[in-house]
Amino acid sequence: MNNKIENILNSIDGIEKANPQPFLLTRVTARINAANAAPENIWYKIAFYIKKPLVAFSAIMLLVLINIFVIKSIKHRSDLENLAKNTNNQRYDFAINVSVMYDIENQEP
Repeated sequence: MNNKIENILNSIDGIEKANPQPFLLTRVTARINAANAAPENIWYKIAFYIKKPLVAFSAIMLLVLINIFVIKSIKHRSDLENLAKNTNNQRYDFAINVSVMYDIENQEP
């Protein structure tokens, strides 16, 4: 067992500092950039502009304004429908009231 340990320790006697090949870091960086590079098409250009805060904020505000406009128009339409229903009900109520008011009945004995 001691022989094996000594053989292992003796095998590292000729070790020298490892020197990288010239421009290794440049080549590694270029390879990483090439792997991460996205192909240039219209969707990447659109995504480039959409991820900008001003454009994203403007788009969100536009959606909020459209939602407010739609909600108000639906509410206004329902108000008009309720108004139309109420005017019809008032007309019928008036006809019922008039017929009751002029109901001829002998009140005296």
